[in-house]
Amino acid sequence: MKISDDIRKLMLAGLGAASVASEKTGEAIDELAKRGEETLAHGKDLNERLRHEIEQTIKEQTPIPPKDEVLAALDKLTPEERKAVREKLDQMGDE
Repeated sequence: MKISDDIRKLMLAGLGAASVASEKTGEAIDELAKRGEETLAHGKDLNERLRHEIEQTIKEQTPIPPKDEVLAALDKLTPEERKAVREKLDQMGDE
């Protein structure tokens, strides 16, 4: 075997290594992108569930008083306080 054959094999081996590295890098990038998409979707799902749970907890922690209690409380308000309530109700309209 000649030195030129060895150099040729060495160059071809280098090209082969570069080709394999390029192929493996592409596969790795594709796999990482796929996992990133899955993680993002999972994170969105967790975020949505957490938001729902927080909203539910807030609803449970802030009960609406019965109508008769609200009406009884209105009777105890000063004229200025009733005016403020009336303005707020007017702002709310028929929601």
